[in-house]
Amino acid sequence: MNLKVIDDPTDFPAEAKSLQHLDASVRCPICSELFTGPVSLNCGHSFCSLCIRNTMAATSQSQCPSCRAPAKESQLRPNLVLEEIVSSWQPARAYIVELAKNEQPARKKRRLDEPPQSSSAGPSRTSSADSKASEGAFVDCPVCEKPVPEGSINAHLDNNCITPAPKSSIKASSKSQIQWSALMGSGSKPKGKEKPDERIPKQSYDTLKDKQLREKLDEFGLQTSGDRTSLVARHKYWSMLWNANLDKAAEHRESREVLKRALRKWEAERQAPKKEKPVVDADYLKTHNADFKKLIEAARPKKAVIEVADSDDEEDR
Repeated sequence: MNLKVIDDPTDFPAEAKSLQHLDASVRCPICSELFTGPVSLNCGHSFCSLCIRNTMAATSQSQCPSCRAPAKESQLRPNLVLEEIVSSWQPARAYIVELAKNEQPARKKRRLDEPPQSSSAGPSRTSSADSKASEGAFVDCPVCEKPVPEGSINAHLDNNCITPAPKSSIKASSKSQIQWSALMGSGSKPKGKEKPDERIPKQSYDTLKDKQLREKLDEFGLQTSGDRTSLVARHKYWSMLWNANLDKAAEHRESREVLKRALRKWEAERQAPKKEKPVVDADYLKTHNADFKKLIEAARPKKAVIEVADSDDEEDR
């Protein structure tokens, strides 16, 4: 079974509409991906923390992207319940997609392959069950008086009353435990309470000197090179990354190094050369302005002549 990650609700079959709706309901309306550190506004709509912070910073109007209700960044509240739903849904999603896709063909195949049932099938089932029961029968060890599988009694006595578990059962048990732990998310969580990181408050950059800006960047081990515009942009985006990361539950937060890599990637994309739009030469327009006017005037008489000719034809009629 291929358990690769699939990122669209339509990966579920058309018959499983409820699964499509479920998958769509745990996706951010801005990026269309599964929620990452979801936060909610007062209107009730939820978004990825970084997505909504970027949207609010990029637009002059502070409003909810879904319903256009007035909203502020200070109103963002972490939605921990939704985050737990997403963290449970994510590892199980690909598995459920495969089950949903294989359900209908498997059901049809079972109907075709099932042999006709008859009364003669009863005894054979009973005999097979009896044989399995006899194979799994236990007998008391004459030495330690403990119940031992009948087929393993000789090996039990040879090993000084120690009966090792079959290797196949150990492997199957461990494999099933790994699969279920990965599917149900039964990972170990850190014990004890650690001191939580503090959020970066909003800054009034107009009142900060370059030295103060560099000190604030240096607190997090960030680069302090560049002009004032670069320093302000760097601190703004780092604040969004940092606060968005704190909106996640503690076990889902990224490390500081991961956040730094995201910042470096953003700065590299920001500094990449952009394709400039062709600039209209104002001097060229001014020099040839008379020629443009002549062309316009030359077009007008033709239109007037056509109109006069049409009027003459109407008078002749």
